[in-house]
Amino acid sequence: MRGINALLAAVKTTASAPVVVGQRLRKVSCGSPRGAARLIGDALATLKRVPDMAGARVLVRADSAYYGFAAVNAALTTGADVSITARMDPAVKRAIATIPDDGWETIKYPDAIYDEDTERWISKAEVAEVPFTAFASRKKSERVTGRLVVRRIPELNKKNLEHPTLFDTHRFHAFFTTSTLDTVEADKTHRQHAVIEQVHADLNNSALAHLPSGVFTANAAWLVPARIANSARHIRLHLPENWPWATEWAKLFAIAAAPPPSDHSAENGAIRNAQWNNQTTEVWRATLPSQRPSPSSQNQILTQSASVDQG
Repeated sequence: MRGINALLAAVKTTASAPVVVGQRLRKVSCGSPRGAARLIGDALATLKRVPDMAGARVLVRADSAYYGFAAVNAALTTGADVSITARMDPAVKRAIATIPDDGWETIKYPDAIYDEDTERWISKAEVAEVPFTAFASRKKSERVTGRLVVRRIPELNKKNLEHPTLFDTHRFHAFFTTSTLDTVEADKTHRQHAVIEQVHADLNNSALAHLPSGVFTANAAWLVPARIANSARHIRLHLPENWPWATEWAKLFAIAAAPPPSDHSAENGAIRNAQWNNQTTEVWRATLPSQRPSPSSQNQILTQSASVDQG
C-alpha cells in the first residue's frame, strides 16, 4: 500500500518545543533511510529561511537507521554538524576496543534511563570518546572524520545464575558526531534526540490516526495538517511598508490583542477592565492624524497590501 510510511524532520532549540519542518510519505516496504538525505536538505534549507537562524549552529540528530553517507553528507553539505547513532559494525567495535580502561568517565544521570533490553532503569553509566572515520570503505572523498562517543552500562546477568561473572561486562551504545561538544555534553545532547518519539506519538494520536488509506493523496491530505508548524497557524496581516500610522497602529494592536488584566475580585476586575478600555481608547485616538489620505486612496492601500497569510 502506498504512502503510509511517514518520514518527519523536526527542529528544536533550547527555548522551543519541536516543530515539524519537513515530511515525506513512502510506501510500506521501503527502508528507513530512503529519502532521508533529501528530507534533511529540505529541512535545513527551510531552517535557514527562519529569521535569526541563518547563521545558527545546527546539529542533526538521528538514530542508527540514518547512519549512512547520504544522510550525513546532506547535513554536512549545508554546514550542519551531525550526531547519529552508529550501528555496531566491525569498524565501530574495533574503535571501542581501543578505549583504555582509564578513558571512561562515570556519569550519574539526573533522570534514570529505561533500558529495554534488561527491562530496568539505569541511573549510572560511563562515557568515552575516540577519533573515528566513518564510511572508511568508501573512496577518500566520501570518508567523514569525527568522533565516536560511546556510552557503556553494566551488563546484567539475564539468566540470574547463582554465581556472577568473574569480570564486569558492559553493553555499548555509540554515536558518531562532528560537533565540538565535550564528551559528556555530546552524550547528553545526543540522547535528547528521543524527543522525536513524542512528536510521532502526538501525530499518531491525531491526524496520522486516519492512516492508512488505499489512496496516496488521502494519506498526504492527513499528513499536511499533522505537520503544520506552530507559526503557520497564526494569521498574519501584511500592512504597507511606509504606512504613516504604523507605530500607533502597532501600539493599538498590542493592547487590543493582549488579554485584559484579571483579578479575583469582581470589583477590582471591573475597575482594571475599565482602565484597560480607557487605555485602548487613548491609543486609538492617538492613531487619528490631522491629515489622512482620501477614502479612495486609503481603500486602495488596504486592498492591495492587507492580506491574510495562513501559512
